[in-house]
Amino acid sequence: MSLKFHISNSNCCGNFYSDKIRSWPTPKGVTWSPLSSRFRVRGWRKFASSVGVVRLLSLLHDTSQTEGRDQSSYNSIETPPIQEVLQRPVRVRFAPSPTGQLHVGGARTALFNWLHARKHSGIFMLRIEDTDLSRSTRENEESLLRDLRWLGLDWDYGPEGVTNNSNLEELKKLGPLRQSERGFIYKKYVEKLHSEGFVYPCFCSEEELERQRIEMEASGQTPKYAGTCRHLTPTEIEKQIAAGVPYVFRFKVPKDTKIVLHDIVRGDVVWDAEATFGDFIVMRSNGVPVYNFCVAIDDALMEISTVIRAEEHLTNTVRQILVLHALGFPLPSYAHCSLILGEDRTKLSKRHGATSVNQFRSEGYLPEALINYLALLGWHDGTEQEFYSREELTKSFSLSRLSKAPAVFDIEKLRWMNARYLRSLPIEKLRTVISERLKLAHLLYSHVDSSDSLTEMIAEVTRDSVELTSDYEYQVTRIFSYPLEETVQSGEAAELLTKEGGFYELSEVIVRSFKDGTFPCGENENHRVLWKEWIKCVSKETKRKGKHLFHPVRLALTGKMSGPDVGDVIRILSLAKGKSDKFVPLEQRIRILESFLARMQQL
Repeated sequence: MSLKFHISNSNCCGNFYSDKIRSWPTPKGVTWSPLSSRFRVRGWRKFASSVGVVRLLSLLHDTSQTEGRDQSSYNSIETPPIQEVLQRPVRVRFAPSPTGQLHVGGARTALFNWLHARKHSGIFMLRIEDTDLSRSTRENEESLLRDLRWLGLDWDYGPEGVTNNSNLEELKKLGPLRQSERGFIYKKYVEKLHSEGFVYPCFCSEEELERQRIEMEASGQTPKYAGTCRHLTPTEIEKQIAAGVPYVFRFKVPKDTKIVLHDIVRGDVVWDAEATFGDFIVMRSNGVPVYNFCVAIDDALMEISTVIRAEEHLTNTVRQILVLHALGFPLPSYAHCSLILGEDRTKLSKRHGATSVNQFRSEGYLPEALINYLALLGWHDGTEQEFYSREELTKSFSLSRLSKAPAVFDIEKLRWMNARYLRSLPIEKLRTVISERLKLAHLLYSHVDSSDSLTEMIAEVTRDSVELTSDYEYQVTRIFSYPLEETVQSGEAAELLTKEGGFYELSEVIVRSFKDGTFPCGENENHRVLWKEWIKCVSKETKRKGKHLFHPVRLALTGKMSGPDVGDVIRILSLAKGKSDKFVPLEQRIRILESFLARMQQL
């Protein structure tokens, strides 16, 4: 059993002893806690109750069976050495807040956690931090899960339970992984901290706190809680509660204590706890615990070995370490990743364009390309390699190779990388990608199979002209459309419409050939051969070749001045028949062309 003897800092005698005993040796089984100014004594219940606190301190000072204690250990709280933590079984977590869509910065954090877990055969957990009840929604949570699945970042334990490994049933004992469902756990630990003197009720109103902030700023001080309620007596506390005054619970930040963080990425980071912030809130007046308290408790109970997260969480670490230390939990190691900046060297935000995974997905990026690119934002393996399979990333990844320098998000490089991935896809996979994209854009009916010859033809014709899967929408829309009138009116085709341009002559040949059945309509598997033979015949008949032949033919059959090979366009139109209502078939093009020629002849 453990007895805790409180020494009041408001009492002169107590102050004397609490100052003096820090340098005293203590016997086995007795420890001094600087956070709460208390002794922890095991097995001395009867003895302690009979001699009293002051006499006990004297005996502690006079005892002959003591072991030395370094005074500095009372004034410093350190995370364990990195090498020590790296020997532990790997258990990491990605803990997003469902207040919006998954940002690429969050996706990178998830990726680094996933790679670290998979490389070391560890456990990757997905925890939903939804304590911000006013902004957190289940729809946002579902969006987060959907984006992570699309990226291929599977988790071993998440909000829906064990998902990746049937041998991890023991993880269910950790309880729910939505913080909104863990309130009973947090309440228990707030009560524990309160009973041990680490937290206290604070009755300060918002108006009083605002007044303190203004006064501190006016005097050049860093705004923080002034500790008004820290020394209230039990009687004063009971009086406030009886009067119905709302209160929060604040953590007593220890004086003269430094926090030493051995960060895997940033090296050693040291804070003076008291100078950094005042006594901070752990539970609001409505009974809802705050973010930093929940995170600390969850990381401890879930036995997280390494916390891998963004640099912006660095200052949160101090509060979390204080809570963990007060409760006697072992501290994890930490790796705070560099920020992601826009090309103007400011923090990546919506004004830089797409920033969420869902946006990049909608714009046509492949998950493989986005994963590859995100991995290289703040990490490298020391080689010149740029393209990695998922297996290669897992094998090469190391937290020690993370950079502390900010990473610049280069959208052009991502597009280039995505284009390389698209062009290297096996034809079967590419056809599936094209089919899904075109169905999404309603350019193909939902019943059209991805193995259809149409998708194969589109893949072949557009392979070198796309960077994103959304480019297929643009390319196919251009192929399906026939803007002859618009092109003519724009003036682009002015040269072809002259007598020397050959448009009218070649258009009449095309119409006549279509009507007499000699035009290659694209329905034959041997279409390309037939198309070349037809072009040769037209060239011989009109005495035209090169651009004087091909440009007028392109305008007449596609309504445009540029695009894929005209013969391939005719083949695609034939294959698309009955598979979309957003294209102009060959027969209709011929009718439009014939009507256009008739109008021109009347001018």
